Amino acid sequence: MINKTLKWSAFAISVVGLVGVVLVLQEFWPVDSTGLSIEHVRQKELVADFIYPSSNNALPVIVFLGGSGGGLKYEEELKALALNGYAVLSLAFFKEAGLPDKLENIPLEYFEHAFEWLKTKRQLDTNRLFLMGVSRGAELALLLGSTYPLVKGVIAYAPGCFVLPNATEIDEDTLVASWTLNSRPVPFAHIQRFEENSDASIDYIKYIDPLLKGRNDEEEYVIKVERINGPILLISGAHDLVWPSAAMANRIEERLKQRGFQHEVNNIIFENGGHDLLMFKRCYPVVSSIAFRKFSLTIRGRKYEFNLGGTAAGVIHSKVKSRELTLQFIDKYRGGLN
Repeated sequence: MINKTLKWSAFAISVVGLVGVVLVLQEFWPVDSTGLSIEHVRQKELVADFIYPSSNNALPVIVFLGGSGGGLKYEEELKALALNGYAVLSLAFFKEAGLPDKLENIPLEYFEHAFEWLKTKRQLDTNRLFLMGVSRGAELALLLGSTYPLVKGVIAYAPGCFVLPNATEIDEDTLVASWTLNSRPVPFAHIQRFEENSDASIDYIKYIDPLLKGRNDEEEYVIKVERINGPILLISGAHDLVWPSAAMANRIEERLKQRGFQHEVNNIIFENGGHDLLMFKRCYPVVSSIAFRKFSLTIRGRKYEFNLGGTAAGVIHSKVKSRELTLQFIDKYRGGLN
């Protein structure tokens, strides 16, 4: 009887182990980039990874902007996106590009230069240029789209509706602009400087909530999304614990309706989703949705932690569904705007 129990236990452990291996492999196996060309651009004025299908011409372009890290991330995801017939330019916009090593005083002209660089690539159709951003990169994508008419659409994951300052790494109480235009700070919301206990997760929501409650003086620093020259896709999680992206997405949609925006607007909010939403690999992100629920930043020499939010099942669903909805959205405009 004991031997039989041991055999069944060993069998169960083997099955669980095999399932675990399969889950890890299907999620983290590298994307087959056969058929893609990858160019690592390392110029003084531009640092980026340029990924595109090798055999295609007149490709639509997606410029990808990461979050507070500002660097070149999501390479496997962006390869998977490019395999759907898109050229993807993943931009670094911190110290890798000769810019400040923190999210402050980043000139929007740097991104304008990237747009001009894309025009030199014969395999592209820059009349179909979309921006895709995540978190602070989504704020940036919406801001750039409202500034440069060349942008024909914006996809914003966990978006912000306000222009925010660098409120984390500054040593004094005076806030610093995240973005500049024509050497002048882009007007930003004046929020409280980060003052958190490094042993606890940072709660950015409490810094943003006062902005959402106040309606009298926000026009100066709200992003003028109605100026975007094309459709907008907003994707957020109702349980985002990094910042209130769902509430800010609703504010964006409300503003566009009030101003008679003429292009398509899709505001997708996943009920049990968090801050981590982007995925283009064809997999089920079971392991990462369970194990990687937080991320850390070093702020003023100390390591702080952010809780991404969402339930494990909610994160898996939102990532899988957001891939489907995003591809449907951009595929609709593959041939240009109507």
